[in-house]
Amino acid sequence: MIAEEESIPYLLPILQDEDSEVQTVAIASLGEIGGGAAKEALEGLLADVEPAIRELVQAALAEVDFAEDPLSLSVREEEDDAESGEA
Repeated sequence: MIAEEESIPYLLPILQDEDSEVQTVAIASLGEIGGGAAKEALEGLLADVEPAIRELVQAALAEVDFAEDPLSLSVREEEDDAESGEA
């Protein structure tokens, strides 16, 4: 069995697959694996022209950030609420 971090190089080419379902699985997998290499690969996809892919990447990055610092999500939510005028 391959350790999670060791699987990242195998997922990288799949991020460019023409099948969006295959891309979705690779993006979700990187989000679950986390770590610097996964985060770097995901950040590279933020410029994707497909809005659905960008949304998946943002969700996966949030998962990576949460795993690294669980309090970061609550701080980000408070900042988003402040920007939108919610209390």
